[in-house]
Amino acid sequence: MISCRKEHHFKRSHVRDPMRKCFCILVLASLGMGLSCGKKGPPSIPIKLKETAFSSFMASHFRGGALLVWEESRKLPAPVVSRWLGYRVSRRSAGEDFVELDTLNINRKGRGFTYQYIDLTLEPDVEYIYRVQLVSEDGRIGSATDEVHLSPGGDPPPPTGPLAEGGDGQVELAWEEPSADAGMAGTLLGYNLFRRTRDGDYDLRVTLNPEPILVSSYTDTGLENGEEYCYVLTAVIRGDRGNEESAISVESCTMPRDTTPPAAPVGLAHTRGTGFFLLSWDENSEPDLAGYRVYRRQGQDGNYDSLTPEVLASPLYKDAGVRSGELYSYVVTAVDSSPAANESPFSETLDISLP
Repeated sequence: MISCRKEHHFKRSHVRDPMRKCFCILVLASLGMGLSCGKKGPPSIPIKLKETAFSSFMASHFRGGALLVWEESRKLPAPVVSRWLGYRVSRRSAGEDFVELDTLNINRKGRGFTYQYIDLTLEPDVEYIYRVQLVSEDGRIGSATDEVHLSPGGDPPPPTGPLAEGGDGQVELAWEEPSADAGMAGTLLGYNLFRRTRDGDYDLRVTLNPEPILVSSYTDTGLENGEEYCYVLTAVIRGDRGNEESAISVESCTMPRDTTPPAAPVGLAHTRGTGFFLLSWDENSEPDLAGYRVYRRQGQDGNYDSLTPEVLASPLYKDAGVRSGELYSYVVTAVDSSPAANESPFSETLDISLP
């Protein structure tokens, strides 16, 4: 996965104490001595130093934008690195002047580091030219990279899909790999997936997956039921110009839903009264429990009919619609509070006859 830049906070250079005293000793020129002042330190490196700071610089297509990668020269002296603020990234189109995009801090822990910058503000059908320059804190410019051109329309084709299907607290995604008919060339290395919520935007600098996905499916878990989620993806491809990432796929949106019913109630029992049965059962423990439904069948055969158009809040039901000499069979279900109103399987059957 491509690492991305963060906000850069620039530190002001340290200012020496102006009250520090400098004691100078004048020695006769005939003694072959010169003029020395205070502590002797390393020679000052001019800010206009033009020593080459870069060993490589390239631009490639990346998620409908551009990925810039440059490597710092290992030959750059440490005193030089300490005197520069960072790397200024600039861009222009044909016939236009360069416009600064951003400045990335220099890594002062060594030399030869690789830097990356992602530009996702490209217009279609426009060729862009990029360069990177060393820049001091006060804006003075040092050495620069050669200019690199990024031609329009060179993005690898995106995958077909994705198709998103909501589950219980998760979304199942599937797609098809880019085809040769769509202009696919090179070796497919995997896929990157991006997600947004209904009112959010995609952050194409951050992938949902920590590493490229090697198969054509993905399960996004830990989601909130009833919230809409939308997805796009890209293909990572190794071609003639190195690793590139395709344009963005079409979007697919879905909503996870609670599809898990409560457990079937247990402990169904009854108390016989004059012309009625009082049914009771153990209370379910599900946190999203909405209530219960009671079903009855009359005789040995037939279907169960619901006795409770509305769910019961407590595990208790009085059936006064019974007749003497009849056999009645009862079952109970539990219902949750989700929009789907998931209902449990039937409880064990309770058969009762009224003398």
